[in-house]
Amino acid sequence: TSVPACFLSALQLVAGQQGKTDMARNAVVHTQVYLGKPKDMEGFGLEVEVQVEGIEDQALIDAGHAVSYSRCVDTRRLCLMKSS
Repeated sequence: TSVPACFLSALQLVAGQQGKTDMARNAVVHTQVYLGKPKDMEGFGLEVEVQVEGIEDQALIDAGHAVSYSRCVDTRRLCLMKSS
């Protein structure tokens, strides 16, 4: 699955649980993914910028982010992964 589809599924799941299904029905998730080498550790860096179109409810977006399979999608920090 792709990052947008995964995050959109998380948003729709949470919206249904909160009785906000209509709010998430027409939502669109846009992402940009960047790969690079971090300055302070070995491995590679992965940054994902996520923009949600069609939902103005930040609490709903945050709740979608909290769903376990969506946790690596974080617009506020750089996700670093160590290569093996």
